[in-house]
Amino acid sequence: MKNSLPLIGFLAYLCLSCIVSPAEAKTNIQKQQRNIGNWITYIEKKGKQKICYTYSSPINTTLYTGERGDTYVNINYLGKDKFTITAYAGYDLSKQHTVVLTVDEDKNHNLNSSYESYATTYNSDQDNYLINLLIKTNINYFSIKSYKDDKNFALDYYSLSGFKESLQYLKNNCS
Repeated sequence: MKNSLPLIGFLAYLCLSCIVSPAEAKTNIQKQQRNIGNWITYIEKKGKQKICYTYSSPINTTLYTGERGDTYVNINYLGKDKFTITAYAGYDLSKQHTVVLTVDEDKNHNLNSSYESYATTYNSDQDNYLINLLIKTNINYFSIKSYKDDKNFALDYYSLSGFKESLQYLKNNCS
């Protein structure tokens, strides 16, 4: 996972820049955006290289009242059945607490929170397992619990409206 840190940082930058700057226009980067339900899907082309991802912001947050930066979950499509799931809390994460992704209200999954401001899956097996759980769940949301410190934590709820369709769109257009 440490080898992918530069890639994750680069993809985070791309997620945060939602408009094409004049410098990007000069370097011939083409962006294709599609909003599907609560998910925003991007395909970026630079020459023959494609960067494909979808992300969503929380539909609800409970238990946290402090200031936060951008909060979202990002799924990078890396090829056939290969993904990376990354959760951005909008604040620096506590090193004493684990970030937990919950599906179906009782299936808790720890994420790797060793990074300063985001958590990610530990490996591609966990990515695929979680993606399949999110596709198969009968509940139309999942949650991510993250801690800023011992007393301040957020419980962010994300809608799955458009999730399956976004993944299918990436599979059809990025393979």
